[in-house]
Amino acid sequence: MLVVEDEASLRNFLVDALTEGGFSVDAALAGEQAIHMVDIRKYDAVVSDIKMPGIDGKGLYRYIRKHNPDILNKIIFITGDVLDKDTQAFLNTTGNRFIEKPFNVDALITMLNEVLSA
Repeated sequence: MLVVEDEASLRNFLVDALTEGGFSVDAALAGEQAIHMVDIRKYDAVVSDIKMPGIDGKGLYRYIRKHNPDILNKIIFITGDVLDKDTQAFLNTTGNRFIEKPFNVDALITMLNEVLSA
């Protein structure tokens, strides 16, 4: 699985928690790095922040839709801005699951297991 998060402390927390939860986890600092990583390795799921500098979660989603659509429905978004109309419209359009900051890591692990078993 790939975690894409620009905040170092949250990224490190997610990697540690998901690894302890039994997942094999790679991490990317931003969308640009994540694009490179999905080009060279096959991931079974992606957990991505929506708002990041440069290529954000929306841009990463569009890239995966075009270049790696088999994992498109395996993307879970992290957002601290679910009330923003653009974010709401994006999430409604994609139909992908999302979790709001702050979140419970057990809820994220449950969501990941559901996405992976679908």
